[in-house]
Amino acid sequence: MGFKLLTVPAGAGLQWVLAGLQEMRRHPLAYGGIMAVAFALLMVLGSLPVIGPPMMLASVPLLNLAFMMAVHASRQGHKPGAGVFLAPWVAPGTERRQRLLALCGAYMAASMVAVLLGSWVDGGAMARLMDAMASDDASPETVDSLMQAPGLLAGLLVRLGLTVLVSVPFWHAPALIVWADQGVAQSLFSSTLAMARAWPAFTLYGLGWVVVLGVAGSLISALTGLLQLGSLGVLVLLPLMTLMVSAYYVSQYHTFVGCFVVREQE
Repeated sequence: MGFKLLTVPAGAGLQWVLAGLQEMRRHPLAYGGIMAVAFALLMVLGSLPVIGPPMMLASVPLLNLAFMMAVHASRQGHKPGAGVFLAPWVAPGTERRQRLLALCGAYMAASMVAVLLGSWVDGGAMARLMDAMASDDASPETVDSLMQAPGLLAGLLVRLGLTVLVSVPFWHAPALIVWADQGVAQSLFSSTLAMARAWPAFTLYGLGWVVVLGVAGSLISALTGLLQLGSLGVLVLLPLMTLMVSAYYVSQYHTFVGCFVVREQE
């Protein structure tokens, strides 16, 4: 299958954010259900000893692909559903499935390198802080002390920066493998090239979602506080935040069709 790389204006980034929110309005329960299934699967993977965390990392490109396929189905007049998680594996083409598995493995490896480098920079401060926060025995003073640990901020910035860098080649790669029939290396290169050419648009796209998610989170927290829901506020907060995160993943499809025209797209 052939594809064409498009020239993307900077303003397209905000249009992608709006397009994601508009698409989310069409099928809020369907997309929210897909995200709920994804959360459940991630929790199951996370509960597995030793192999759980690496498998969670490896599944990230598949979550991206699932939402892209869901939005693609919606644009073709179909209602999106959780079947998108199985679609790449039941479709004809063993080689394509092998490419997706290789891509997931590459993402897992790159992400683990980012985590290890962050841990090396902070000297394990982040791990100690997370263990303390998860423990019932840790006092507030202990947590405060760990939050002031030298290297913690530097390690956090290293993790964040490397995570952004890793996301660049993998952003469009799953869709390029499925819809443009590209190999792993070619899909990573094409994704990197597309994002490098459209960096102003992606910068606005990222900033737009930071604002949207920040405002939504603040409004939801204020609402639960105003209504004095207490612990019941979690029951309100979780579904609403799930919908907002779903909208973000929905918008990723629009970044793809905004950067590429794929001929004979399936």
